[in-house]
Amino acid sequence: YGNFKAICIGAKDCQAPTISTIQGDSGNIVLDTPANRFTNYKISDNKGNEELKIFTAQHRMIPEFENFVKIIDNHDIKLRDKMLEVSEIVVKILQQARMQVGLNF
Repeated sequence: YGNFKAICIGAKDCQAPTISTIQGDSGNIVLDTPANRFTNYKISDNKGNEELKIFTAQHRMIPEFENFVKIIDNHDIKLRDKMLEVSEIVVKILQQARMQVGLNF
């Protein structure tokens, strides 16, 4: 990617409009909602054609909570243990990343 550029700017406590744009040679994709509330996006090509894609609105945590209910109802200890292992790996990676940038908390 010799001529590839990416710019990412974000502030969690900012009240500015949230817009994410992916630009390419043939057009662009725009998300005008935060990524964690991804419900629609617009594709535009360089010829002026636009297409809006809209998804069924539901709270972003519903599928996760439904999976928790299934695990509990089915007493799925094997899946529980696998998910706990993934969580532990993620925490270890985050701890290592914090140490790399000097955040020791």
